[in-house]
Amino acid sequence: MKILTKIVVGWKIGKGNKASQRGDHDRAFTFYRSAIGKASGSGYAAGEILARLALVTELEETGAPGELSVPELERLVALSRTTDRVPMLGRTARIRMEALEALVGCAVESGDRSVEGERRAALAEAAEELGERGPWIDALRGLGTFWAADDAPRSAACFERALEVCALVADKAREAEVLGAWSVAAMEQGDHDRAGELAERSMELQRRTGIRAAVGTSFARFDDSARRAVVRAKESAAEVSAPAIQVEHLLHALLQDDVGPCPAVFQALGADQAELIAAAAADRGRGDAPSPAPLPFSDATRAVLRRADRMAEQFESVLISTAHMLLALLDVIEGKSPQLLAARGIGLAELRKAVEQCSATRAD
Repeated sequence: MKILTKIVVGWKIGKGNKASQRGDHDRAFTFYRSAIGKASGSGYAAGEILARLALVTELEETGAPGELSVPELERLVALSRTTDRVPMLGRTARIRMEALEALVGCAVESGDRSVEGERRAALAEAAEELGERGPWIDALRGLGTFWAADDAPRSAACFERALEVCALVADKAREAEVLGAWSVAAMEQGDHDRAGELAERSMELQRRTGIRAAVGTSFARFDDSARRAVVRAKESAAEVSAPAIQVEHLLHALLQDDVGPCPAVFQALGADQAELIAAAAADRGRGDAPSPAPLPFSDATRAVLRRADRMAEQFESVLISTAHMLLALLDVIEGKSPQLLAARGIGLAELRKAVEQCSATRAD
């Protein structure tokens, strides 16, 4: 390759960088694209990667529409497979991994699960090639979570491989997170015994090591009433052919609590629990096709279950009950489920006061 090509491409990238620093983004785009054209036409792969990285960075910093960077990122991934090393950037696996992380985010935003699955698998491959165990474990955990709703065996294989890598490097924090994420996946798949066992392993690991995992450990703290509510929510969703376990199905399940604190809470509120159950059942709607198996949680329902953990901590409770889940539901959601309660004079403040009253009564 002629030295002149390298000089010209480097000069154009440098001019683009200076224009970017001055805030002249249109001129920066012009120089970067010119550098890409020169490098591409001359077969200078390393220079094209450098120019495309600069262009992607400029697109992100200027708030340009995210989809504009997708072709650039995809080209980066393709280029990074054609050369072993890139001057000033180190191994191309890192470039490919960073580009794929951005592409996964684009796929999540677009809702294209097919593309998301392909990119997550490629990300795990790039992370393995990079040789950095932490990103590899995180990529495998993300892939396991992704496949949980569609392919349980593939999901389990990803989690198992992630745990193997954790063991190789004795990364206890990530091991606890993988176990926690797997427990959530098992819960969504309806395997509540497996979910509880995995969550217990995660929490035991955290107790022994003093670490605190960020994902998925709250299920082990669900009391009997909360676990029954999760099962009932799944049944409630399936009864109306819902595509996922939505918040209204969880509310319907919580209102049916007959072994936990909710009956006493509703009594303290002066609410008719039977009437609430009937209203929630009528509020569920009906799907057009049978529910999928396994039946996943919606994002909103996941958020409620995560917030229930915090609600239990606020009440200094080791276990998470249906009352904490109900508080979390009103705290997180601004939809028809809270409106159903609000129409009967039950808001977050009223519910919290009733839970506090019942907690104090039980403590006495």
